[in-house]
Amino acid sequence: MRLANPAFYFDKGIITSHYWGHGGGYGAKYHVHEGQLDTLEWIDIDIFDYYGGIDSVVYQIVKYPMMDTVRTIDTMVYLPPEYQYERLIKN
Repeated sequence: MRLANPAFYFDKGIITSHYWGHGGGYGAKYHVHEGQLDTLEWIDIDIFDYYGGIDSVVYQIVKYPMMDTVRTIDTMVYLPPEYQYERLIKN
């Protein structure tokens, strides 16, 4: 499995991955258990634009294992802080 822009949280045993481009993207959160990745959360991102600017961003967030789904709309691409890459080595 390949992960785009992964962030590793060793203390929590999770890995996050995210990607977005011109038309949309995704965010995913995985739990690592005995070398296997179990999906905890999947965020589908749809970006609607006009004349080069963002009109709206629609998020559909699915929480596993219960498959609880939330749909929300914003005017910018935003993912929770745990999806952001943090440097492990500081200068």
